[in-house]
Amino acid sequence: MRTLSDVVTLVGRVDRVEVIQWIELGWVMPERPADAEPVFSDLDVARVCLICDLRHDLEVEEETVPLVLSLLDQ
Repeated sequence: MRTLSDVVTLVGRVDRVEVIQWIELGWVMPERPADAEPVFSDLDVARVCLICDLRHDLEVEEETVPLVLSLLDQ
């Protein structure tokens, strides 16, 4: 399990604000212990990397990301 800071360091091409926004949008759903920073599993980290690929490399629009994630999840 990793903290938000760990994920930002590990992925390297995303910042805290962006990951928090993705959590708020429901694109990434890490565990959220009461009054603590989110805790990310390896699957959550992989999803953050996927979203980075979609947003940064493939330039998928924010409005389209939920559709792409939904299709990939199926």
